[in-house]
Formats: sequence, C-alpha cells, structure tokens
Amino acid sequence: MKGFTRSLRWQVQAWHGAILLAVLSAFGSMALLISRDTAMRRVDQQLQRYTMAVVIQYVPRGFRGFGRGGPGGPGPESGPGRARPFPPEPRRGPPNLLLPPEEGADPQFEELELDTIYYRVWSPDGEVVTSSTTIPEALPDVEALLQSKTQTSQRGIYRESLRVTPSGFLILVGHNMEVELAALRRLAWSLAAAGGSVLFLGLAGGWWLSTRAIRPIRSISAAAERIAAGNLAERIDTAGTQNELSELARVLNTTFDRLQASFARQARFTADASHELRTPVTVILTQSQSALKQERSPEEYREALDDCQRAARRMRGIIEQMLVLARQDAGEADRQLRQFDLAEVTREATALLESLAGAKDVTLHLDLKPVGLKGDPERLALVVSNLVGNAIHYNRSGGDVWVETRDVGGSASLVVRDTGPGIHEADLPRIFDRFYRAELARSRAEGRSGLGLAICKSIVEAHGGTIEVRSREGEGSVFTVMLPVA
Repeated sequence: MKGFTRSLRWQVQAWHGAILLAVLSAFGSMALLISRDTAMRRVDQQLQRYTMAVVIQYVPRGFRGFGRGGPGGPGPESGPGRARPFPPEPRRGPPNLLLPPEEGADPQFEELELDTIYYRVWSPDGEVVTSSTTIPEALPDVEALLQSKTQTSQRGIYRESLRVTPSGFLILVGHNMEVELAALRRLAWSLAAAGGSVLFLGLAGGWWLSTRAIRPIRSISAAAERIAAGNLAERIDTAGTQNELSELARVLNTTFDRLQASFARQARFTADASHELRTPVTVILTQSQSALKQERSPEEYREALDDCQRAARRMRGIIEQMLVLARQDAGEADRQLRQFDLAEVTREATALLESLAGAKDVTLHLDLKPVGLKGDPERLALVVSNLVGNAIHYNRSGGDVWVETRDVGGSASLVVRDTGPGIHEADLPRIFDRFYRAELARSRAEGRSGLGLAICKSIVEAHGGTIEVRSREGEGSVFTVMLPVA
C-alpha cells in the first residue's frame, strides 16, 4: 500500500479519477434533478387543470368562489339561493377536460393517463360530495388534509393537489406516478451506466497518458542507477521526447559527461602522480639499500645521500604542487585579494629568473604597461614564474623570451612568447592537463613534473580569467593570459 501512495503514477491516477468521478456525479445528479423537476412541473400543471374541471363540474355554482373577479371572488351569482343542487348520484367518470389550458401552462405537455387520475370532493361539513373510482384506499382524513399547508405534495407514489374554495369545499386531485418514477429510475440507471463507462474510459485514458508521461522518468532513473553502478558511459535516451523531461534529460546527460570527464581526470591524475612519485621513491630505496649492503667510503656514502636528497626534493616539489592543485580544486586556497599592478608583479617574478635565463643563454625582453588588478599577487606571480620559466627552459640556446603586460579592451593581458621548438599540434589540447608533458619536453632528468601549466590554469580561472596557447613546431609558443581589471 505504501508503494502505491508513493508512486507518482498512482497519485496522478487517483487525483484524475477523483476529479472525473466528482464531475460525472455532479453532472448526473443535476441531469436527474432537472428531469425530476420537469416531470413534477408537468404533473402539477395537469393537476391544476383537473382541479379546475372538478370544481366546475361538482361544486355548486354559488359555492365555487368563481365569478367575474376570478377564482376566490364573490361573483354576482354567489349565494345559497342560487346554488346548483348536488347531483343525485356522484359521477364516476373523469371530469370534463375540454377546458382552455391554464395561462402559463406549457402546451407541449401531454395529458396524463385518465386511469392514473383520482379525485375527491368534500363539502364544508366534511361529507364526501363525489369521488373517482381510481381513488387509493389509504387516504389521509379530512382533518389531516386541512392541517396541511401545502397545496401540492408527494405521498409515496402519489402526487396530490389540494384546494379549498372560499365557501369551504375541499378538493383533492391526485396522480399515480408509478410510470414517471419508473422512468426516472431508468434514467438514473442510464446515467449511472453512462457515467461508469465514461469513468472507465477516462481512467483507462488517464493510465495510458500517465504511463507515457512517467516513461521518461523511469528511463532517467534506470540510466542514473546504471551510472551509479559504475557504467559512466551510460546516457539517457532523449529520442522521441520533446518536453520538459527531455530538457531535464539533456541537462543530466551534460552533468554525466562532466562527471565522467572528472572521474577520468582524477584517475589519470592518480596514475600520473603515482608514476611521478615512484621514480624518486625508487631512487631513495635503491641508494639506501646499496649503501647498507656493505661498507663504503665516506665519499660513496656522501654520493648516495646526495642522490637520496635530490630524489626527496623532487618528491617534495611534486607533493607541494599537488597540494596547491588540491586546494584550488576544493576552493580552499588562501587568497589574499588586494589591489596591485600586474606589471610590477611580473617584473619582480621575472627578475628571479634572470640567472636561469643566463645559464640557458636566453635573452629576456620586457614590455610591461601598468594594469591595475584585484586579486592574489603571490599566486599570479606563480603563474608568471611558471610561464616564463617554461619559456626559458624549453628554448633554444641563444633564444629570446618576450613578456608583455597591457590593458586590452578592459581586460589585463599577460603575454609570454618564446623562440623555442614549439608544441606539436596533437599536444595542444592536453597541454594544460595535469602531469601531461609533450614528447619534446618529457624529461624527468630535468626535474619537470608536468603540473606547472595545470597550476597556472587553475589560478587564472580562480581569478575569473582565461589562459590560451598558440604554437607551431619550429616557430615557438605564445601563452596569453586575460584577467578582468579592477
């Protein structure tokens, strides 16, 4: 039962069925009430005509209360001296109905069957003046009729009209409504059958529509479960759906693409980090084991310790760079945001690399225009150091490196251009990946970890900027950093 109440399809179906049932019940009840009211009004109008005929035929003229003033008026012929005597025997047939219809009566109403009509007339002293042969056996007594304040009433299957003339004659005209009530019952059953059929068809159609509406949700749920189980290549099929759910599916597919790419980068990062750290660890273990196997001279011990120290430094550098990236990814980098001049930061960072440039026989050319920024100058100095350091390290002997800062269209621009061997076109899309190194530059012996450009990209994007590279083999490389100005 809990599963049904938690099912979106069953909830939609329940609300749909309840609303449809309420509408059909209201419509059927209204139709039945209107039909019953119409039948009752038709009977009441005919009973009024029969009452008029009974009064004219059986009530003495002087006691009818009819005159030129209409029913209830005294009239010129009223009075006991002019009253028509009662007939010697009560007439047993129906009264004469050849009378004009009452004003306001609906001409399309048919006459009632004569054998369903009954009447009885009482004199003012309570004696029965006349009665029809179709009168029911169980009739209320005169006192009960006189106490009734309604002129038309329903008594079981009988519809009765009660009139009292001004002279005290009591006229009761009734109609056996078995035929009308049976017709109303048939109408009620017909409405119930029609309503049930419409309800069944509505529920069936609602189930079909809800199934079609829920199907994309089931597809999304199934795909998400398969992805959660480890199949990161799984995607939601959006073919054939053009609605809000298809938009949701496309958003989820985009999210899954990014998730898969993130997991792939994480796996590649872990593998590359393990690979990079394995080399210095292997050097340390090898040198220490070799030194411990047998007695060696102090010079040999010193050489082994130097090798271990270089390997440890390399490992420490890799770990520190990985820590920087981890903090950048987690948004936990302790950035000191303040106003500074990008040209001044670039000049200071480049000055620390002049000795490296001299050792590599590379000439530095600075064209630094003042540009105001708001950010972390120490981390942006690291970006400058990495870019200029790479330009020096991978340059040819006697090469040049140009460093420029300027304001370009409301953005701060940092450009580092070199005359090195360039980057292969196939390596350009992955040049900012972690631990990735192009073949021309892949040399652990030179102490390069492959994290420098990844760190640059992370810092620049954290400042709301972009970093791009243009390069052709044999023509050098150009790195361009764009940052929003203060």
